[in-house]
Amino acid sequence: MNFVNNWSRPIALAAGAGTLSGVTGLADGEYTLTFTDSATAPTRWEIVFAVLAGGTATLQRAQEGTTDQEWPAGSIAYCSVTAGVLLEVFDKLAVYAEQISSLEERVTALEPAPALPVFSGMQIDKTSGVFESSTVNQITLSFEYNAVKVLDTGDLVPVFGVQESTEYGAANLIDGETTARFMLAEGVDLPPHDDIHATFYGLPDAVISLVDQFGEIYASQATGSENGGVSWTVTP
Repeated sequence: MNFVNNWSRPIALAAGAGTLSGVTGLADGEYTLTFTDSATAPTRWEIVFAVLAGGTATLQRAQEGTTDQEWPAGSIAYCSVTAGVLLEVFDKLAVYAEQISSLEERVTALEPAPALPVFSGMQIDKTSGVFESSTVNQITLSFEYNAVKVLDTGDLVPVFGVQESTEYGAANLIDGETTARFMLAEGVDLPPHDDIHATFYGLPDAVISLVDQFGEIYASQATGSENGGVSWTVTP
């Protein structure tokens, strides 16, 4: 279907005529045209489907509930969007929407579900000042609120801001730094757990965060005091 703006031409056409010759200003193609008896004060209309080739239009008369009528001299034809054209467009859009929805469902079925965050490390950030004699001495994981695993420094790999050597099973943070991170060592086996707890010393004004298997922070707790502990409830 072709469309054109601001096109109209005078016509004279008998009722039942199947062609209209001498059509100018339109390229060859298919059009929905409207016939009316006056350009300024129309009183009746007929909608036709026209296939134009070489200045001659082959017509399907009396479209969209209008009637086949005689159009004497002084009548005009014009090209505009009709109710039928709009309904056809919306019907096609509805079909396309169903096809897109079907494709989205099929793609979703083929794609794996997004991976849930899995505890893989911790990051500590000072909110003011720097680390001074600061440690995170243990991480306790529990299942059904019974402790089943206590991680010590041998289970952890420093990434930044953490000393390679530790004392008393504590992850010692480097004095003068403002952020530190350590990750689980390769091969550390974690049981199912619904609680993670970390105790800390010398960490006022800090935030301790859980780091997932992709290296992204997914939960955080402020220390709130110099010494103490923070806990997270997680999905096993």
